[in-house]
Amino acid sequence: MDNKTDIFYLTECRRLIEARLDWGDSERWTSRDFELLSEKISETTDIHLSITTLKRIWGKVKYDSLPAVTTLDTLARFMGYEHWRAFRQGQGQEKDVPPAPVPAQVPPQASSTASASAAVPPPPHAAVPSQHRLTWIWAIAGVAIATGILSLYFTRKKSAHIIDPSRYQFSSKKVLTEGLPNSVIFDYDATASPYDSVYIQQSWDPARRKKVGKLQHQFTSVYYYPGFFKARLVIGQQVVKEHDLIIKTKGWLPTIEQAAVPVYFPEQDSLIQGKPFGLTIDDIRKKNIPLQPQTPWVRYSNIGNWGPLRTDSFRLEATVKNDYREGTAICQHTEMRVLCEDGAIIIPLCNKGCVSELNLLLLDKYYTGRSQDLSFLGVDLSNWVHVVCEGKEGQLRIFLDGRQVFQSSLPAKPLAIAGLDFRFQGTGSIKDVRLGK
Repeated sequence: MDNKTDIFYLTECRRLIEARLDWGDSERWTSRDFELLSEKISETTDIHLSITTLKRIWGKVKYDSLPAVTTLDTLARFMGYEHWRAFRQGQGQEKDVPPAPVPAQVPPQASSTASASAAVPPPPHAAVPSQHRLTWIWAIAGVAIATGILSLYFTRKKSAHIIDPSRYQFSSKKVLTEGLPNSVIFDYDATASPYDSVYIQQSWDPARRKKVGKLQHQFTSVYYYPGFFKARLVIGQQVVKEHDLIIKTKGWLPTIEQAAVPVYFPEQDSLIQGKPFGLTIDDIRKKNIPLQPQTPWVRYSNIGNWGPLRTDSFRLEATVKNDYREGTAICQHTEMRVLCEDGAIIIPLCNKGCVSELNLLLLDKYYTGRSQDLSFLGVDLSNWVHVVCEGKEGQLRIFLDGRQVFQSSLPAKPLAIAGLDFRFQGTGSIKDVRLGK
């Protein structure tokens, strides 16, 4: 492993993780923040990195060597890459990593001076430097010179690669106004890039970043799921342009989530008041999708059809039911999601015995059942559960069956609301869904 190169990429990896979490300056992170990060990594990768390990990586605890390869692989997997090598290749920065400094040679004039000094008899009681000591002296001098050269290299490189966002262009257009799947054509101009590393990123997730030719001007990509995305043009590691991109549904779209392409079912324009809407077990089996041993997730989406709404003034009501609890779906996991600009509200529900596995996301606040009491989200989903989520007067409130169970402050900046997702492990139904002010 090339230590100097891996230090460079480890720094980039930390920066990308910080940007993804958006928790502010990592210098101000507390032990609680590193605990939450450890939990997020564990949930994503099924590998546990201790708080101490993460603090070492972020320089909070003194540690003189690089993390183990397994630790680097885990960080890469958390960012959506197969392993550390794939992360390095995915950054496209091999040409931009400064070369390891060549050990400095002792200047000729310094050598002659040293020889002349050695020829002069030392004064009385003076210690004669040994050859070993002289070697150390010149080694230290060489390191100092190399450090200076490297510092100068970085300074000049940084100044030479100052990126002016105004020199770049980035826009997109959808092939379909609404409906899934939907191809998006990105038009861009990145000819001013000092790097060959030019990327178009479909969303906030770096795993959905694709390298494109800096002399080319178009790139197309398929969106298989609806939602509110931030499309980005990335030069090196700097986002120079970004814009909102809403992939709309025509109405209520049922899908079964798959690793690459979901399984689609016919859309329904609107829900009939009081009538349940959802897939049945027979609907799923007709698509030749097994329910065991790994029970799939079913999703019902309605994106881009709610008019102008913001997180500081909205009310969502819905009644949900999860009627499948066989095998690995014993917990009856269910989610109600409000998709927003730069964030989401995700309210998870399950049976009472599984609340430790829940994760509650309220825009800028994240709560995990592994370290917090989320037992109020444990309900009997074999029966209909009425859920209300509302934002007003700077507060976000959650009600279950008419009882307020949680309250949290809203971010200072209101966010636009794009639409709704309901997710069920197995099968599930929704009815009486209302979203408005």
